Amino acid sequence: MDEYRKLDAINFRQKTSPHLFDPSKIVLRFYAEIDPEMPDWWGLAVGDALGSLRAALDHALVGHVRTQVPTLTEAQEKRLQFPILDDEAKWMGTSKEPGPGRKLRDKCDPTVLKAIQDCQPFVPAWSESPEEHPLMVLNKMVNNDKHRESTVVAYASHQLTVDTSRPSAIEILELIQGEGELVHDALAATIVVRQPRAAGRRTRAVALDPAPELGFVETLRIPGIADDPGVGVMTMLEFLISGVQTTLDELKAAGA
Repeated sequence: MDEYRKLDAINFRQKTSPHLFDPSKIVLRFYAEIDPEMPDWWGLAVGDALGSLRAALDHALVGHVRTQVPTLTEAQEKRLQFPILDDEAKWMGTSKEPGPGRKLRDKCDPTVLKAIQDCQPFVPAWSESPEEHPLMVLNKMVNNDKHRESTVVAYASHQLTVDTSRPSAIEILELIQGEGELVHDALAATIVVRQPRAAGRRTRAVALDPAPELGFVETLRIPGIADDPGVGVMTMLEFLISGVQTTLDELKAAGA
């Protein structure tokens, strides 16, 4: 992503027109010009990162169980998966449908099993909703990725700023940030200004000095988690990495 940003691939062109209903106003619209387009493989790279994070949790569990059950078969090992639950009742489950609390108690050291339980999204120590726990978000994203439902969109506008620290002959009346994906020719921002006296009818000559700054960020659209306009790719990955690393540290401290 850093390499793509260095290409300065996203720029903006200004289109100026009179206000539809008020002749004392001028509307400046800024449209995205993107060349080259965002690489198609970004979505696959994010999917690989999600899979690696999920695998790190599974490998930690499998590694511990191997030390506790030397006779563990390859078939049993493949069925092992680090549990991620948002419902406490599912931890123990029932005799007919046992949960991980039952399935793992003869395979894990009790201290490690307690650490696994304490890392679950349903634990009250997690102050936010269980659905917002990093492990729960990771689990949903991995499942979504299997069905190609989580997508990286080109970019999303997230900040529109104008330098007002120095005097200007143009009075800014309204700043409107664009919505949705920042694809080629997409409307990125709209600025309504007062018609300068010197401009007369030459609306095309009206330009802000300095030019407005239009911010944008790579985003992920995740159904049920982060829909439009999505969430920043790096923000989400850092959130998930932190959650997984905290879990692995807790397991290590417990002896896994």
